[in-house]
Amino acid sequence: MIAFGFINKSNSLTEKENTNDNKTIVANNGFLTNFKIPGAVDFIYDIDKRYIATITKENLDNAKTIADILPPKFTKSVSSYQNSRVSILFKSSEKMEVGDSEVLNAAQLSLLKSTDYSSDIRVTSICQKDSGNEGKTYTDSIVLYLSIIPETEADYEGGLDELISFLKEKSIEKTYALDQKKIQPGKISFIVTKTGDLKNVQLISTVGYPAIDEEMLDLITNLPGKWFPASNAKDEKVDQELVLFYGTQGC
Repeated sequence: MIAFGFINKSNSLTEKENTNDNKTIVANNGFLTNFKIPGAVDFIYDIDKRYIATITKENLDNAKTIADILPPKFTKSVSSYQNSRVSILFKSSEKMEVGDSEVLNAAQLSLLKSTDYSSDIRVTSICQKDSGNEGKTYTDSIVLYLSIIPETEADYEGGLDELISFLKEKSIEKTYALDQKKIQPGKISFIVTKTGDLKNVQLISTVGYPAIDEEMLDLITNLPGKWFPASNAKDEKVDQELVLFYGTQGC
């Protein structure tokens, strides 16, 4: 569901959302839960950022090179970068700046610093990698999707495990007898404000059953308990967007 993409010529890895914005739900942390009882469908719940790969706003603002943005495990064998691109992703468009080396140019730096918390970005680059065979290299490509997160993220009172349990309990009657083949990965976004309130609760993709979508929208909108808001590096409260993923595995 939440997307993380690292793509090269020999294989591809996507988590939660793939690189062309199809949705895939995978188990990547303790909050992603496959709720299964005899006779019931597989129905998965998760609350997280839009993409698995993340970077704090402070670290992004301090980035000078492509390698400063990419996770170390994906850069350790890279010897050089060419044609590096950084993009801010919007709902139906993107804004991109192109560079010709690992070092971010002025336009790329300006673009990245214009982002806000919960913005989503994509980094792509053609690179040379060490093959580990007598100093030989090969050409590869990197495509990485990231969500920009606050230095301290928003959290639900009682923890996300408790929140997921609440959603399961309240929706089990409606999800029990669904046709497994018709279930799609559903997605609802919402913002935890700097005061701990919720706003902009929106359906992004349907689970395939409008009644279930409405149920999930209502449950998120009227959650019991409270949220602790996110904060930045200066300990100032900030808004943060989160996403409820629900449904089943698949694209």
